[in-house]
Amino acid sequence: MGDFILAVHFAWAAWMIAGVVLAVAGFVWPRVWRWRVFRILHLAGIAATATVPLWAGGVCPLTRWEADALGNGAAPEPFLISWMRRLLYWDVSPVVLSLLVAAGAAITLAVFIARPPKRGAGRP
Repeated sequence: MGDFILAVHFAWAAWMIAGVVLAVAGFVWPRVWRWRVFRILHLAGIAATATVPLWAGGVCPLTRWEADALGNGAAPEPFLISWMRRLLYWDVSPVVLSLLVAAGAAITLAVFIARPPKRGAGRP
């Protein structure tokens, strides 16, 4: 179960990072980032799962669930799982990680405010 949560966590983090990249690209090329529902879900997701918990002194809920599911098992990890874990968990200070996440959230929020999604722009 822990490996499944890791895969979901990896996909979620990739979606959050891709959303920040799309937000910046959408500021320059508005057609890229005009999907209203996606933008609202991305902004809510980055606030609910990473930014707010990290700044509140906690951890991302997916990190907590993954740690609980994996326990203290000493079994060797499959190759793909070990690489997902290396890409997802950086060996940096929690302060640096919190600042990176907050920067991504701030960029997304700034683009959301500067170029708000328009009604009826939900289709690509």
